[in-house]
Amino acid sequence: MLVDAFYEATCRAIEELPSGLDEPDRDRLAELLARVVRDNEVPAVFAGTPSAGG
Repeated sequence: MLVDAFYEATCRAIEELPSGLDEPDRDRLAELLARVVRDNEVPAVFAGTPSAGG
């Protein structure tokens, strides 16, 4: 299914974004991004797989 392929490719690309950072920097980035999400009440977009209905 096209949506499944898009979902999988997007998740892989997002996982690779911080690959150039060392572990402390990745942890700090995760903390900062979580804060941005919480502060802006961002809705869940990738809460589950598309074929599972989200």
